[in-house]
Amino acid sequence: MAPEGQNRGLEGDLGESSQRLANIHFSPLLTRLTPPFGPPSQGPDGFTKQWKNAKGYDIFSYFWPTTHAEPKGVLYLMHGHNVNIVFEFLRGRGVGVDRVYEGSWIQALNKIGYSCCGIDVQSKGRSGGFKGYKNYFESFEDVIADDFAFIVMMADLGGDMFSKGLPLFPFAVSLGGARASMMFLRNE
Repeated sequence: MAPEGQNRGLEGDLGESSQRLANIHFSPLLTRLTPPFGPPSQGPDGFTKQWKNAKGYDIFSYFWPTTHAEPKGVLYLMHGHNVNIVFEFLRGRGVGVDRVYEGSWIQALNKIGYSCCGIDVQSKGRSGGFKGYKNYFESFEDVIADDFAFIVMMADLGGDMFSKGLPLFPFAVSLGGARASMMFLRNE
């Protein structure tokens, strides 16, 4: 039996530090920090645009146009789960260090004539989402709807190098592959 005045529960066994931990409330509204998108990651010609999806969320889109004299097409970059476009397709330089355009897949694709663009899926990266939650969306159908909406707006948002006259190819990883497959199945 514990001496009088001493609690033998979790707080008593682990002491003061456990009491401090017990007072921490982890909220689903916590957001991870996303570094700013600037010159090292956008490269010499890259830029971003934000737009509102059908649900009213801000969707962050990225554009890296080719400067190739005869563009071959547009690659629609589609990131995986729990990441974003910058993390998935730019070159990493180590833990905690911003990713860069120089030496990335995007730079290599731009050099051979492909413009690259993509969106951070709702609630991932710099895009907004349901009730401000990160890594949560109400329906996968909403994500696919954002993909189709982006493709319709791509030329207006990105300019000539993203025009409807160029062939468009999905370039997808993980969740992005599932998104691309759903788009193909719909055949829109």
